[in-house]
Order: sequence, then structure tokens, then C-alpha cells
Amino acid sequence: MFSWIASKPPVKEEPPIPKSFDPLKGLGGAVAYYKDAAPQAADVAASSKLIGSAAAFYANVARERLLDAADAAVPAGSNPSAGNVSGNGAAAEPCPGVDEINEFLRRGRRCMDSVAPSLTDTGAEGGTGDGGSVPAPELDGRFGSGADEPVRWLFKVVIGSEHADLDAIVSAIVYAFFLDQSEPPSARAEGLCLLPLVHTSRADFHLRTDAAWLLQAMGVDTQALLFLDEVDLRKLHGEGRVQMVLYGHNKMPASVEGMEKAVAEIIPRETGGEQGSVISHPIFPRTAEEGSSCATMLARRLSEEAPHLLLNTALARLLLAAILTCTNNLDPGQSSEVDASMAAFLAVGSRCLGRNIFYEILRDKKYNQASLTTEELLRADIVQHAMGPGVRGKKGGEVLNVAISNVGSSTSQLVNKDPKFEEILKQFLSSRSLHLLVILSTYYSETSKRFKRELVLAAPLSSLSSGLSFFLQKESHDLRLRPVTVRGMPTWLKAFTLGNPVTTRTDVEHLLVEYFEDGR
Repeated sequence: MFSWIASKPPVKEEPPIPKSFDPLKGLGGAVAYYKDAAPQAADVAASSKLIGSAAAFYANVARERLLDAADAAVPAGSNPSAGNVSGNGAAAEPCPGVDEINEFLRRGRRCMDSVAPSLTDTGAEGGTGDGGSVPAPELDGRFGSGADEPVRWLFKVVIGSEHADLDAIVSAIVYAFFLDQSEPPSARAEGLCLLPLVHTSRADFHLRTDAAWLLQAMGVDTQALLFLDEVDLRKLHGEGRVQMVLYGHNKMPASVEGMEKAVAEIIPRETGGEQGSVISHPIFPRTAEEGSSCATMLARRLSEEAPHLLLNTALARLLLAAILTCTNNLDPGQSSEVDASMAAFLAVGSRCLGRNIFYEILRDKKYNQASLTTEELLRADIVQHAMGPGVRGKKGGEVLNVAISNVGSSTSQLVNKDPKFEEILKQFLSSRSLHLLVILSTYYSETSKRFKRELVLAAPLSSLSSGLSFFLQKESHDLRLRPVTVRGMPTWLKAFTLGNPVTTRTDVEHLLVEYFEDGR
């Protein structure tokens, strides 16, 4: 355990939530919470060695900030939801501090539009969409003195992980913002442009239901946010105009293969992951105690190197949301003491109306996927790999296309969502040329009041799934799989309950690689 962790901050029990209560509407319902939390939060900030050089700085503002929020009376006739997000996703006014984030995102999009307008022009309100070359003075007053020639931009792109979940999206935005703020004004004047890149297409962004809701509710300009299908990284790489920071990647993603020389930094998502084809680039050191999310690691770094940024309510709220969703509200089996410490730290600056309430809204948005089709559920959070002895160049070795899809509903709900489920699934496998699809189901049971997990093997060849199911059920693999019968499920699928609550997609991926590399 790190010496800089003083102790795990106590978690304050919150009262049950009345069904009629709109938990993020206004400060009125939060007064009692903040008054109770202020001394505790300030004590955490003052005593925890976790925040290092930020301790004295943050301790001085913690009690004042929370008491100000608690004691601020809402004037009659004023809008009580100012600066807060409502349960239905509407934002009466942007979250405090979001203007700085939007200014940063819009500047990055204007720079990219000046280089590749055909890719980045969204044509939507709030986007740039002009497609023209942007002279330096239009972008920032510090760029020069009326030069006629456009700046030749060098883009430093922070690319979130292929999961493109809330943790990945938030980490890319916040880390890019941090790097941008760390650069001297002269760097911008010379043409350096920092920007985050979401590792999915814009068309698929709505499938990340919790992330889409949070950004909209906080007032983040998602039209200014850049997505993978809007930036031609290979063209920029060929012109020598891009550096990449891979945030949350354990190996080189397919989207940037062949561009290793442009990688400036890699921050792995999980401890002990393979680095793939990346060999000689800077790796940000990370150990198992550093947390269960990229946001935790990033928040810790900011608290030590740029604590003033965490006074931005929007940045603190984004990081807190990512930590809570990644750890299922700091579940002891899925979080570390660092996660808990950083969550307590961020709660001071985020002005959320209680950690539990905030998490319950995020959980509802993440797992309420009723509006998504079966095909959208399957591709919302999917990672595809080539596996088998042929991948390593073994002569005559077979190469199999394998995908792992995370789904936020039970297997029963997925199978019975559409009467044509089997037809849809077969078409999905065929369209992606998949030999195997592994469906990892994680959902919240209202009956048991806890999360449950299931695993489904879908393979056109029954011999493949039969051998693999036997392999995965080995006790030494500690998945704790138990076969389960699901009403309405096609007979060629194999379903299991997944008893190990901390099993990740990466854990399953490593087992699949082991199985298929032996040529089974």
C-alpha cells in the first residue's frame, strides 16, 4: 500500500431517495448534505497525504466552497437548477467551469477544420462547419500579429481507449485539457494544438448512454468534440503533423497501427496489460494500488501537478462520474483505497448532491438501454481481435475473428427483446465475419439490489463453443462459471452466470488468446 494514503475516507450514509425528488435540481435539497459534509471533506483534504502538494491549497478552499454552496439561499423567482443537471438530462444553465472546457474543445475543432474540413464538418448547430482555412488571429489573440498565412498546425491528440466508455471519454478530455493548460502561450503561437479524440464514430456516441447524458446535461459542446471518424490520423501522420497520446490503452489499437513513431506517451488502462507493438515509447508508471479507473489515476496526477484545475467544477464532476461508474460506486470488490480517496477529494469540487444520488442517476442512464435495438446493444461496447496460432505467424496456423461485447442488460432481456433475435445475431456475426462472439452481460437487479453478471458464447460452429466452454469453466481460471438455461435462447448459444465480480473483459480476452493460440 502506498505510504501517501492516510486512510480510506469514511463513506457517509445517505437517506433513502424519495421517488418524487429530482436529485440534481437546485441546491435546496443539498443544504443539509453540504453542511454535514463540509467539515468532513475539509478534514479529508487537509489530512490525506494523497493530494501531496495540493493539501494545503485545497484544505483552505474546501470548507469555504462547501459552506458557500450550503448557505446560499435560492432567491425567490430565481432558477434553482443553475449550474446543475436535472434527472431528465436537461441543463437549465451550464455547469460552472464548462465554458473553459468548451472554449478548449472549439479551438481544437477550428484548428482541425482548417486542415480537414471534409472530415470534421458536422453540419450541426454549434459545430464549426465553415470548411475554410482559419487564419491564426481568428483562433486566438496570442497567435500573432495579423499574419496572412494560416498556421501550420502540429496536432497533439489524446486518444481514449477503444472501449469509448465514460471513463475513456472523460480521461481523454481532461488529460488533453491538462496538457493544453501546461503548455506556454508560445507553443500555441507556434502552431501546437492539443485536442481529445473519442475512440468511436459520432454516429455511435448515443450508444454510450451515460456519457451522452452527462456531457449534454453539463453543457459540454459535443459538436466541438472530435470522434475517430472525423480525423484522418494517417493523413496527418504522413504529413508529419500529429503526435499521439494513448490514454487507457494496453496495446496499440488497430486505428493507429503503423504510426508507432508518432506516439508520444502511453498511459495503460489496466495493470499488467500487454503493450502490443509499442516498445520504446514513454509509459506512465502505474501499479495495482493506483485505482480501478483511468480517471482515478488522472485525478491523482492533477491533484499533485495542477491542483488549481480541480477547482473547476466541471472537470471535478466529470472525473467523479467516471470513477463512480467504473467502480460501481466504490464497491469494495471493484475499487481501491485510491479510488475512494480521490472520489472524496473530487466531491469537494464537483458540487454534486451526494455521491450515492449522483451514482444512481448515472447507473440509471447507463443501464436503461430500452431505446437501443438489439444490434445497437451488441455493438455499443465491442472490441474485436484476431486470434489463433496464425496471428503469430505460425505456418498453416488458423486465424479466428473474435469479438467481446459488453451489454448492460441480462441475457434474458437481450434474447427476448426482439422476436427476431436469432436472425439479428446471425446477421451480426456474418457482417463482422466473426467466428466467435462473447457477450459479457452486467446489469443491476432491482430484486437483489446488486449487480449480476453473465457470459454467453455465440459461435456458428458448435464444436468451437463446446471446447471453449469446457476450458473457461476450469477452476484455475477463477471465472466461477455456472451453466444457465435462458428462456427463448437459441440452442446453439451457451450461457453462464459469471460468479467472479471483478473479472474484466481483458481477463476474458487473455483466456481466449491462451485457448486459441494452442490451436484448439
